[in-house]
Amino acid sequence: MTNNNIFLGSGTSVTFVPEVDFTFQGASLNSDKDIITVNTNISNNFLFVNNLYEGCIIDFYDNGLADNPASSTGSGTLGSATVSTAGTQLTASQAIVPNAAITGALSGSSTGAELTLSLSSHSAAITMSAATGSAANYQTGFITVNIASASGDNTLGICFDTASGTTKPTSDFDEAVVVSISDTSTAIQAASAIQTALSGVSSVTVERAGAKLTITNTTGGYVGSGTMLAMADDGGAVTDFGTLSDDVDGGILALGEVTITNVGSSVSGTGTITNSSTGTTINSTGTDPQITLTSNTSAGDVVTAPTSTHRVIANAASTFTVSPPLTGVTLSASNDYFVLNKYGAPLPAPKSGTVKRLAADNWLGIIDSLTFPENEVETKQQNLFVGGSRNYTYQYKGIETAGSADIGVVANHAAWLYYFFGKVTDINEGLTSGGSTVTYSADSAGSPAHYIASSTNSFIVEVTPEHSGPFYYRTLTEGGTANIIVPPVVRGHDSETDMKVITAPAEHTDGSIINAITYTFGEEDGDNLPSFSLEQSFSKLPSSNPYRTNTADADEDTNFVRIARGLRVNTLTLTANENEELKMSMNMLCRNLHTIGKTEAYEARRGVSDETSFVNYSSVDSFREPFFFSDGAINMFGQELLKITNFTLTMNNTLTDKRFVGMGSRKVKDAIPAQRTYEMTFTAMVTDDKLYNELLNTSETTGSNITLAFTKDNGEAINLAFDNYFLTSNSWPMPEDKGPIMVEGTIMARSIGTCTAKTHWILQG
Repeated sequence: MTNNNIFLGSGTSVTFVPEVDFTFQGASLNSDKDIITVNTNISNNFLFVNNLYEGCIIDFYDNGLADNPASSTGSGTLGSATVSTAGTQLTASQAIVPNAAITGALSGSSTGAELTLSLSSHSAAITMSAATGSAANYQTGFITVNIASASGDNTLGICFDTASGTTKPTSDFDEAVVVSISDTSTAIQAASAIQTALSGVSSVTVERAGAKLTITNTTGGYVGSGTMLAMADDGGAVTDFGTLSDDVDGGILALGEVTITNVGSSVSGTGTITNSSTGTTINSTGTDPQITLTSNTSAGDVVTAPTSTHRVIANAASTFTVSPPLTGVTLSASNDYFVLNKYGAPLPAPKSGTVKRLAADNWLGIIDSLTFPENEVETKQQNLFVGGSRNYTYQYKGIETAGSADIGVVANHAAWLYYFFGKVTDINEGLTSGGSTVTYSADSAGSPAHYIASSTNSFIVEVTPEHSGPFYYRTLTEGGTANIIVPPVVRGHDSETDMKVITAPAEHTDGSIINAITYTFGEEDGDNLPSFSLEQSFSKLPSSNPYRTNTADADEDTNFVRIARGLRVNTLTLTANENEELKMSMNMLCRNLHTIGKTEAYEARRGVSDETSFVNYSSVDSFREPFFFSDGAINMFGQELLKITNFTLTMNNTLTDKRFVGMGSRKVKDAIPAQRTYEMTFTAMVTDDKLYNELLNTSETTGSNITLAFTKDNGEAINLAFDNYFLTSNSWPMPEDKGPIMVEGTIMARSIGTCTAKTHWILQG
């Protein structure tokens, strides 16, 4: 029976759906080899929305993409090295871990592999406590500094040259400086003279506070059996010109990742380097560290390139119809894998009985404005030559085009920048403990967890050009099945049997963020820009299942749902105006606008009614709080401009809609990027004519970056730096109110130098 209630804005919502690669096994192929039925380890947990994935790409890996390549018995290269037990008192000569130690820890004989350990530096202080008179005993005096070197401890001599007495021969040290001390020098002047003499010595750094000098090795390592500085004179006596203190032992190796300087070859299995490992160099005089090693299998063991590529023509709840067919293939349910490529592929969420869902319970943030894409259908009218009327004799509908989407946000995080720049080159969670291992089999059944990262790099998600999401996994409980991992683990990259539960960002008692995630974004120069989906739901909010469709009626009368998929950011504008919040606005091209099929059982928002339960919505006020104009700093032309009143950065990917033969649908298109541009406009009060001179400067500015930095009180931050730029316009209007001169300028930059975001926002892909 038709529901006669009208739709109201109170039941309207728009949520975010990630688009990431979805890995699955196939249970069978039809006789024509063009319909793939997914394996039960997927269909038991997920149901695909009918025809939602038209136009998407599926890669087929024949007998490849092993479930857990990290522990495969095949041979390959060194994949990861992690300090699993911290160490102390390691010397610089132990910083290089040779292939022999790696071979001794792994099964098999590796070749050419090498690690470099990051050791903390040793430091100590001396306070010059006496002037330079004869009683000060500077005569014949010297200081011995033990410094770290690749071959062991070296000595650096600081030899005093005074008016009387002899000077210690510099040949008695591996390296030496001579400091001239006059009879009238004060203790501070003596310290300053030592600092000056050591300024040209690359093996140490020196900081001075009055008469106190703090000397630190530039090469990490434990030195001098724990004593870095010693005072003496030619007679061997300890002199009285200073006081030694603050001897801080170096050579500390902290938990975390080791630098792999050579991945080597013929590396296999996993293992741990200890002080008893064959070929090891890390038996320290303090606590011996342990380093856990994992190999990557070689191309002979894991198929890393798809055997064939196919386009989705149609899909049902558990089948994909593809073109071209998988000719000559005998499907192996245990060894063959398929990957539904992420572009235009909204991430499915676990089903609820027979009801389909997407991972649409993601908060969009503080939305200032939003324009959802609309369908534009081309209508054509034709005369068929045989008429009989002045009216058109035939009309039909042609190409269907999804319009663009626009989102304006008050920026409380900077993860949106990923969708413009296109790559995450590094993710650092800053976690050093608390990651319990979780094992998953057949994509489900594990211990409770919220967000899960690959443990490949010990709490640091591995980011490669081939792996651009998911950056994080999550687990959901539906239909009595415990903790289904979403999406299924990406085979050939992440390990299903070795996942780590991460601790989500939180607020410290002092208001600062803890367990913050720092993303580094980079420019994607190919056509593989990331994308996402938006789910729009018009609900009449019935008392039960308020976001579930009414499958009893041919025309949906309870929950009208549209899914804009394959949204790629065309332009992103970042605006900082005086006395306002930092704002971002994005224009996005949409690949396709999909409507849930008639009588299809679907639940919007993944059935989550309470918005405060959405992913990335936080009860922490400082996480929801936006960045403000007043928290920003802008540098250009080598100096900070303190009196900028507004600033706008416009970045453009110049996307163009394209359609291709064989797409399988007149509704689906691709957004292809072209020239990327950066333009910055600003208004500022100035104190000199620097900006005017830069307008006339014909040389591109390359020696200094344009840097934009915004911070919150809790430590969250956005940092952008642009290289190679010109000032292209500069106006100096005369104010009618005789107030300050407000100069307007425009800058064109060619490339991004760095872009980092320290945030609470968990970016799945």
